Amino acid sequence: MQQGQNAVLHLPGDERAVRVKSIDVRRKSAAAAEAGEEAGVYLDGITARDLPTVPGGEGGLIDSDAVAGIRLVSA
Repeated sequence: MQQGQNAVLHLPGDERAVRVKSIDVRRKSAAAAEAGEEAGVYLDGITARDLPTVPGGEGGLIDSDAVAGIRLVSA
């Protein structure tokens, strides 16, 4: 995955077209991340409100069980 690349985020019961805004690998900014590499990926085209939540905190927390199977695929 590369910075600026278009991709499809496969959510539970939904797909969303997104663009890779930036990537962090080992807590440092990177231009790309390889398949299987642990990375933080910041996306345009989706917000935290679009992710499944469970009650908690001051309203809701992202449901970690529901998002565990989310896939990000190059478009």
